[in-house]
Amino acid sequence: MSHPALQSIIPILQIPSHAVAVSDRTTTVPHPFSHEPLVNYLLSLGQLFPSLQPGGVGHSETWTTTTQGFDRPRFSAPYNLPTSRTARALTDEGVAGYLMASEVADSEEPFASGSGSQGPISPEGLVTALPVLIASEADRDALLSYAYRIYESSLRWKSSGLSHRPLPPSSESSSAVEAVQATPLLPLLSMISGWSHDATSLLLLGCVHFALRNYDKSLSINREILLIDPHNAEAMCNLGCTLRALGRKSEAIACWWDALRLRPRYWDVVHNALSCLQPSATETESVEDADNNRQQALNFCSFVLSRIVEEEGNIKATVAPDEVDHVQRVLNTRAIVLERIGAVDINAQLRDLLTAIELPIHPPWPNVGGVRYTFHDVVMAVFLGSLIVSNAEVPDALLNALPSPGRRYTAESLREPGIDILHLVHLAGSQLYDAVTLRQDGVFPIVLLLPEEALHLPFFLFSSSSGVLPAICSNDGHAIPPSEDIRRRCHARTATVLVSLAERLQERRARSSVIFTESSGILRSSTSLVLLLYYLALGLQPSATIFNNLGIVIAEVSAIRNDVTRDGPVTGPLAARTYYERGLLLHPTHPFLLVNLGALAKDHGNHSKAQLLFGLAIHHKPEFTIALVNLANMLRDEGKSSDALQYFQRAVNADPDLPEAVSGLAISRIAVCDWQGRGRVFNNMGVDNDGHRIFPGSPAPETVAGWLPQVLELTDSQIALDYGRNIHLMRQSGNIAFWMGWVQRIQHTPFGAHKRGSWERTFQMLEDETFDRTARRVDEGGVLIRLIEWLRPRLQRKWYVDAYGKVARADQRMELITSTGGNKYDWPPLPPLFDIPLVPCIMPFNAFCLPLSARATRLVSHRHGLRTSYATLTQTWLPRHVLPPPPPPFRGKINIGYVSGDFNDHPLSHLIQSVFGLHDRAQFKVFAYAMSPSDNSSYRQKIETETDVFRDMSGWSTKEAVEKIRRDQIHILLNLGGYTRGARNDIFAARPCPVQISLMGFAGTTAAGWSDYLVCDPVACPPTTCAFDAWQKRPVDSMDDSPSDMPQDNGLDFEASLDPESASNDWVYTEKLIYMPHTFMLTDHKQSSRGDEGLSVNDRAKILPEILWESEMRRRAEQRHRLFPDLSPDTIIYANFNQAYKIDHQIFAVWMRILARVTDSILCLLRFPPDAEANLMKTARDWAGEAVASRIRFLDVTSKNEHIMRGRAVDLFLDTVECSAHTVAADVLWSGTPIITWPRYEHKMCSRVGASMAYATGLGSQMVVRSLPEYEARVVVLTTGRGRDALIDLRRKLFVNRDSIPLFDTARWTRNVEKGYKEAWRRWVLGTAFEGSLEWEASKRAGNVVGNIIIEDRDPVHLRLPLRYPLLCIARI
Repeated sequence: MSHPALQSIIPILQIPSHAVAVSDRTTTVPHPFSHEPLVNYLLSLGQLFPSLQPGGVGHSETWTTTTQGFDRPRFSAPYNLPTSRTARALTDEGVAGYLMASEVADSEEPFASGSGSQGPISPEGLVTALPVLIASEADRDALLSYAYRIYESSLRWKSSGLSHRPLPPSSESSSAVEAVQATPLLPLLSMISGWSHDATSLLLLGCVHFALRNYDKSLSINREILLIDPHNAEAMCNLGCTLRALGRKSEAIACWWDALRLRPRYWDVVHNALSCLQPSATETESVEDADNNRQQALNFCSFVLSRIVEEEGNIKATVAPDEVDHVQRVLNTRAIVLERIGAVDINAQLRDLLTAIELPIHPPWPNVGGVRYTFHDVVMAVFLGSLIVSNAEVPDALLNALPSPGRRYTAESLREPGIDILHLVHLAGSQLYDAVTLRQDGVFPIVLLLPEEALHLPFFLFSSSSGVLPAICSNDGHAIPPSEDIRRRCHARTATVLVSLAERLQERRARSSVIFTESSGILRSSTSLVLLLYYLALGLQPSATIFNNLGIVIAEVSAIRNDVTRDGPVTGPLAARTYYERGLLLHPTHPFLLVNLGALAKDHGNHSKAQLLFGLAIHHKPEFTIALVNLANMLRDEGKSSDALQYFQRAVNADPDLPEAVSGLAISRIAVCDWQGRGRVFNNMGVDNDGHRIFPGSPAPETVAGWLPQVLELTDSQIALDYGRNIHLMRQSGNIAFWMGWVQRIQHTPFGAHKRGSWERTFQMLEDETFDRTARRVDEGGVLIRLIEWLRPRLQRKWYVDAYGKVARADQRMELITSTGGNKYDWPPLPPLFDIPLVPCIMPFNAFCLPLSARATRLVSHRHGLRTSYATLTQTWLPRHVLPPPPPPFRGKINIGYVSGDFNDHPLSHLIQSVFGLHDRAQFKVFAYAMSPSDNSSYRQKIETETDVFRDMSGWSTKEAVEKIRRDQIHILLNLGGYTRGARNDIFAARPCPVQISLMGFAGTTAAGWSDYLVCDPVACPPTTCAFDAWQKRPVDSMDDSPSDMPQDNGLDFEASLDPESASNDWVYTEKLIYMPHTFMLTDHKQSSRGDEGLSVNDRAKILPEILWESEMRRRAEQRHRLFPDLSPDTIIYANFNQAYKIDHQIFAVWMRILARVTDSILCLLRFPPDAEANLMKTARDWAGEAVASRIRFLDVTSKNEHIMRGRAVDLFLDTVECSAHTVAADVLWSGTPIITWPRYEHKMCSRVGASMAYATGLGSQMVVRSLPEYEARVVVLTTGRGRDALIDLRRKLFVNRDSIPLFDTARWTRNVEKGYKEAWRRWVLGTAFEGSLEWEASKRAGNVVGNIIIEDRDPVHLRLPLRYPLLCIARI
């Protein structure tokens, strides 16, 4: 029977309870939120009080349970009373981005039930009753055990972090304290310790005081314990936690060292110390403190591991299953610390991670046979398992390498239950490396797994232990699984280590290649290895974060698999989408998954879904910079500048150094003329943080901090990131002889000694281990893409000559070449481990409004071109051979194709709409390929009608578009988009036709191998800015020089194809140039903008110039009065109708000075976008005063015809200089209004377009200036005093002659460009288009012009009014 005294406590101590089902009965177990007398529960434990039972004997098994900070002592636990199971957070321990958690479920043990009660005793009698109640050690242990349950349950229900072992003060919650206060622990423990003044009860009492934040009391109790037992390690541990809570960190560390020396595997002490030495996100520490903490953490880790792990990483001591995850955590922590203190040897840093991975894969404990599986075994097993689980073809060589006494494995047999892949791989050893051809470069082929397949990997790898890591199982002739607690902890920890290693390899590959060496072979860091590590991590511990990171890696993989169970091939992006979606099932609000899925949606044109996903990510993580930037970019593309600006600003506030945020904010501010805080570069005028001007020559430094210098610096740093990436990429494919074979392949005869030596030196540099790629600006991935793009047009031309001969035309129709025999014209494929080219955060089109150097301008375009090339060249539909060339033009009629996404109501169509009908149909067949759906505008209808073949390819895949263009037998393909929105450069990167030319749409270089020519003129693109010109100026023997002899170059030029990575700022255009004789700008005003006069060209020619001019002056006066009725006829109207992004602070300051000097004048600007108006007005007031600012007028955007009509009301158009007017300049000049323009940069075509058009009027010398001071002076002279007469004369000549001047002569422009097309085709056929070829060398020796194409125009220009200077009829070079 139970002791009678137990029944007397009923009225005094009451506790809550809940029912737990155990086997076939229900036992009442305490719960802190219901109410039931304590004694009822104690009565149910009557059988556990041995002294109160006849013949009872206490159980003496000792045990310890640990969680996060404090420890319970070891004590006798009768009948194995249940231990506490608390949630453990498996954190990244310094590996950013990984926040996996493993919930460890509570494990409850059954208790015998019991009942019975007697009358209560008074509170005063409790002290007297307690000694009778606790009559033995066993009674004390039972009651103390119950006290533990109250303590643990109270805190667990209130806070998952605060249990019987406390956390740092910052982690405590008031609810946790209240939970402890709500329990009868203090009186209960006081009773127990009062009866038995020993360490056991005092330890828990100290914990309770700590939880109540009675730190001083906790401190004294733990010190009292150490007086009783000086070697009590638990008290030392708890004392350290208390000291840390009191801010006495150094004393806490000393206590933990004392405890650890007594018990080296005291994991709570180790984890407490390491946690203390790693500051939280809210803590700051000095550099000295950080270094000291890292060293101490390293000392703790090394002290513990020295007793378990040998220096080489081998395990030398037994590690029990419940210790495995603790050892892994210490290994992982040491690896992190080693990296942070800057350990030089990368393999030394990674050794601990490899040991942490190998530890749980050893055979079950105890490992009687001493078998040791290695990291190589794991990775090879994951590779083989990936092939099996994905139903991929397993190579026979690999199957034959597997040990199989009496049988031969097949892919099907490896899927049978009981086949332990890891053990098979271990037994096979080095034979598998030979079978997978890893011995040469140590790189696995890429295997594409879908999520469900990766999740099943452990069951294939560890079949004998049912998918559980072997080392945490017990060995009793077969693997006995561990408790669920141990399994979850170890699987989660192993997943964390795998992720940590994968992330390290990804980061290290940007700087160097990591090699793991073992007797069986080598493994090199690669994308495939990273994928294998992630696959295993996901299989062991499914986590939303691993799904996300795996998706990121796999999205950039070019591999593809044809799965018969699914529709169509599975590509990297498609697989990535499945990982993101699968991760969102686990964590629907995971911001990284949302934003990455949104990015995929945007890439596939689903913009509404993308915006929704970005918005959700921001909702759940308001300061998530990537989501903010992505959404801002989409809003900016939609013209919502103010909204975009807000999101960019939020992103910069969250991360001031994020390149995409900084550059996006800068471009958005430029778009609305918000120059405050712009700073200064190159000693030009700048703007400080208060919006005040920083004048040139002021005492301020040449560069003043601001968002513009930051953007330029970020651009340069991003460009430099690619140097050192893809190291030895070309060596993965072959040696020098291998690459020389490819280069020689384009030529029918062997190279001469000079040329061979040049190429061999180039490839030797890439082989050289000592070659400093960063110092020499080597982007090896870019080198390989450039080489392939250098080879492909030459191989295509070789195929043409082999099939048709060197004929530029055919008098009978010839068949289109099939792919039969195409392997003779193969191009070297990109290695599967090619790291995708990085691109700067600045888009090429955005670079128009930035003062970038020639080199930066070139490289911004080049890097985007490389990304396009990579994306296209890695498409599986693209054959290994070049696409077959078209047959020779039938009867000399060349097929030309124009590709554009702007064949609608767009400025490009406004300018180019008539050229299709003006082409000579005897010489050309005209195709147009529209990449956007019809808007049913008159522009679209005209282009559709006047082309021979019009194809709407909106929605077509690259493969479909390329195949149709090839079937159309296009000889010359015109790119009208460049790097503008909606362009389809991917089509050009596939090279479906022989000659590819950039025209009109993008005023700059593409700097890409898929663009052969750029149509321009010598004003827009001075010859000195062309790579071909720079190459021609080199000394004849320069190819023999080493790179060190030419500091600007890195020695990686391919003939005249100079490496864009060169340090030179002398050139920008990688294309050869087709020089138009007047201007490269095509206009259509002569055909489509005749509504102002209502006269045809012929009718107008019959009217005298004086009459034409008088009529125009009347129309002009009417237009002025209609727009500005308040102005007098003598008021000068200046205007600029460009979008606001083209207006920079320097030209605006000039305009303000002009307004101040010409007092009877106004400046008319376009309200485009509307947000710019307020900024411009504020700046005007600040810089020039209210009187000047009040003379700025804004007009709304209007129709094309009205826009041109407005132009005639203006006296003088003031052009922008960072990026000049293009279409707007043509509109203004057609209306007869003169412009003043300054082609500021030689290397920026976009800044020179206005000057190009001005010269094409024959009046350029009066409208083009050479500096800002001259700009201001010319404007003032022309609009004051007698200068107004010169301005009127200039206007009269422009207007009267507009039907005759070359700028508006579309038919003349078409005839001239056709000359360029024919010459480009002729050179391609003859081989003279390829510098360094035998044909090119022969042509040069014969004195023929080779390289850029110069078009002559000998047709006379008949002007109505003579000009001071005659129009030039050939390209001005």
